[in-house]
Amino acid sequence: MTAAQPGCGGGALQGAAASVPATLAIPAGLVDIGGVRSPVPIQFLRVLLGLLAMFFAYALGRAATRLHNAGQPMARALTWLLRTVVSLGAILWTRGFDPIGMAMLALAGASLAAGIYLESRPHHSDEIHLFTDQ
Repeated sequence: MTAAQPGCGGGALQGAAASVPATLAIPAGLVDIGGVRSPVPIQFLRVLLGLLAMFFAYALGRAATRLHNAGQPMARALTWLLRTVVSLGAILWTRGFDPIGMAMLALAGASLAAGIYLESRPHHSDEIHLFTDQ
């Protein structure tokens, strides 16, 4: 059998494949993500996940400091750790260490450090005591 014969399938599929891409073209406004058409660009979703990762890392830093200083339950720090790792893992899953992934990783690290620093500082009361008993 040759490729041009109908039983082989090679010639028939090649002829049909030449006309298919024009009919299956991705419509305007949709982004092709690994064969799935999405109305939202994947980079936008990665940035949103990065913002969540920054918040989770900040809360992780505060919870870790409270765990160390005040004996807060370990479960609270572990839940923030799990949330942070999952969100950063989702950012790095599709494209790896590209500029967006590295930036979100660095910002999450800075947010973690800020949470630790701000929680470890002494807290001052904003109440004004005009008349104190001595």
